[in-house]
Amino acid sequence: KECKLIYLMIQITSYYSMGEKEKAKQMYMNIIKNKKEYLHLFEYGFVLRNSELFNSYYDIINDLEESIAHFSKYGADRQIYSSKNTLAVIKMLAGENDGVLDYLSFAKKYADDDYAQLAINNNILAYNNINNKKDYTLINEIESIIKNRTFKSIRIIQFCYINIMLFYKDTNKNAYEEYYSKL
Repeated sequence: KECKLIYLMIQITSYYSMGEKEKAKQMYMNIIKNKKEYLHLFEYGFVLRNSELFNSYYDIINDLEESIAHFSKYGADRQIYSSKNTLAVIKMLAGENDGVLDYLSFAKKYADDDYAQLAINNNILAYNNINNKKDYTLINEIESIIKNRTFKSIRIIQFCYINIMLFYKDTNKNAYEEYYSKL
């Protein structure tokens, strides 16, 4: 059963990435329809977390909360933090702030590399921007991670610069323009 579920998840992501989203969704829905067959497997939590590929914000929120509970049964803190980080972002996109900062604080505590730390700090910055909260320490922390990073991806850095621009938009035109020029 474990190998079957892993195989199905690989197929789903393959179909999805090849643009065959309807085929991927049918496979995903088949797993959900037969979830009793997979509920006892650790990997079922990944299926729930990947529901963001197919479901509305509100269904995703339920699935992410279920994935957190599922991974909690296994004491899988790294997976819990990943689900909580995703849940925080989805809630922000849905205009719901309940629990977002708690989810991100938990995620930050368990993030185990500089890329994860940067992504979570960027999500905290986005939350702060939405809620008009200024935290210059967070900006310094983001800048420090970027300066000392061990990863090559620049996409996350661009997202950080966008959020830093928004942070400075109404308070510091020079800083705003500086981060704009970095894009």
